[in-house]
Amino acid sequence: MTRYETVSEAGSRTGVVLAGGRSVRFGEDDKALARFEGETLLARVVDRVGAVTDGVLVSCRAAQRRPFLRVLSDRPTGVCTVADPVDDGGPVVGLAAALRCCRAPTVVVVACDNPLASPAFLDALCAGLAGHDGVVPYVGGTLRPLQAAFKREALESACLDSLADGERSVHEVLARLDLLVVRPSALPVDVADRSFTDVNTRETLGALVRGKRSAR
Repeated sequence: MTRYETVSEAGSRTGVVLAGGRSVRFGEDDKALARFEGETLLARVVDRVGAVTDGVLVSCRAAQRRPFLRVLSDRPTGVCTVADPVDDGGPVVGLAAALRCCRAPTVVVVACDNPLASPAFLDALCAGLAGHDGVVPYVGGTLRPLQAAFKREALESACLDSLADGERSVHEVLARLDLLVVRPSALPVDVADRSFTDVNTRETLGALVRGKRSAR
């Protein structure tokens, strides 16, 4: 898309929303287009990432671009899609493709199935980047690299090096970076554990909907 340059050259932060997975556990429908609180998971995550960045790149399969652009048509012009060079290549392939379209020094990476990601928390992660290649949350006994902040050049280099070595694991990419690993409680924002909920199944989505209803 000719609009890549609009995103890549603007501001100091770009968001990358990873949405190219097949969502096998979710069923036949595209998980990114499932609805929660009146909008798609994809649109919710784009809005939350866009609140703390100067533009958002949505990494997806080529066949997803048209339906994704349809649901994002009323978003700001700084939202673009980037097609994976090969389908089903995995998140590192999609991430590398998106980073090639980005020039901002800081990138905020979030998976499309994290509809409760906190903009305030993402902003706090970016603030911790000084002196490190990335700031990655540690939640529930595991690293959460798909709700994290990175220096763009370091992350792109790590992705390309990993792919050159035949490695497509996000954690292999992390092993090549100087990371600040943080527990959410250590940052000056109030973030509930549910902000890190991955909507991998319809049951998880249903539980979120029921939880929202019961909180009203």
